[in-house]
Amino acid sequence: MGRIVNASELNSRFRSNLRWEQLTELSVPASFALLEGSFCAILADKMFAAPGWVLALLTSAPMWANLSSVFWNPLTRGLPKVPTILALQALTLACLGIVVALPQGDNQLGLALLVSAMVSGRLLISGIITVRSVVWSLNCHRDVRARSTARLHTLTSVVTVSVASLAGLVLDNDPGYFRWIYAVGVLPGIIGIWCFWHVDVPGELRQRVLERRSRAVATRSSLGGLRILWSDRNYGRYMLYQFVSGIANMGIEAPIVYLVSRELGASFLTSISITLVIPFVSGLLALPFWAKYLDRSHVVRFRYIQSYYLLASTLLLWAGAELGSLLVIGIARIIGGLVRSAGGIAWQIGHNDFAPRASLSGYMSVHVTLTGIRGAIAPFLFMALYLGIADWSGLGAGVFLFATAVACLSAWGFWRLMRDLDA
Repeated sequence: MGRIVNASELNSRFRSNLRWEQLTELSVPASFALLEGSFCAILADKMFAAPGWVLALLTSAPMWANLSSVFWNPLTRGLPKVPTILALQALTLACLGIVVALPQGDNQLGLALLVSAMVSGRLLISGIITVRSVVWSLNCHRDVRARSTARLHTLTSVVTVSVASLAGLVLDNDPGYFRWIYAVGVLPGIIGIWCFWHVDVPGELRQRVLERRSRAVATRSSLGGLRILWSDRNYGRYMLYQFVSGIANMGIEAPIVYLVSRELGASFLTSISITLVIPFVSGLLALPFWAKYLDRSHVVRFRYIQSYYLLASTLLLWAGAELGSLLVIGIARIIGGLVRSAGGIAWQIGHNDFAPRASLSGYMSVHVTLTGIRGAIAPFLFMALYLGIADWSGLGAGVFLFATAVACLSAWGFWRLMRDLDA
């Protein structure tokens, strides 16, 4: 029979785990920042004159790569969590080496290898997210889960914007330095892997037993995710309205990169600042407030409030695009950062407000998979609407008004679900 662990020891283990997780978030994101969709899209645009569909592919890769959770969830079910995450982190760092080895003087091959490295890295990161959500669920109690996750997300944001800003300054000085940036970027990731190796997961053995017992049920049909949505109708409705909201939120990223980097001709640093740094910084400042609010409210109410910020952001983006104003677009991105930080923390742990403990990874897998589906649709749809197809000239700036209409629809859905849950 296992040894009984008292509350003080659990608290000590929680503090130790949080300490090692914080050290990980100060190092690994410095490497993974170089695989951010907007950063890679700007690099592809400036260095290889990438066409619009490639920019849509790169900006959406962090989202549609989540489709691989259908693969990661059954593959990692019942496995030890920390060693699995460590292996995926190491493989992700190997993707940075592909960029270091990009050939010179061959834009087509260079662009193809850059896209391959970025996409492969995002697929691996999706696996890390899927497994790590279980670690967070086991390590954090419900009443502090959002704040603990927010603390880690804060460190990730600080490191990401710092690396992206520094890289922008270096690339404005000499774009050819991008190989050195990726070579140096591997080093902090190695340190982060060593730090995460020290993380302990209380209750993991019991969790792995639960996952193995549920594996038989999960593997009877490839429609396990649909079964969750069908059996838990409220979660199904939540996923539907979140899908609609995500269409608007994800769809605007590729047109923003094209507008700022290509049409308005902003520099590396300015383009990276508007598309990546500004949203991260504003979201970082708002994160503690979002975390406190989520800890004391249901995720549906949380998403309903978030919808208003999405509406304001898309409306300002439309105005900035019409005026050709980087200032107005920058203000819109500040508000968009509030949407991003709220969505980031709710995306990671919001499913806990619906899921039984034995089905934590299953619920997260459904959420991640649906994120991947809309990520595979929205950026390409919005890019086509923005630039047009064949003889049609497209909506141009009107695509941001279209995003506003979609956001209104999701807000209405969250309001209805919130009302029904309250009743």
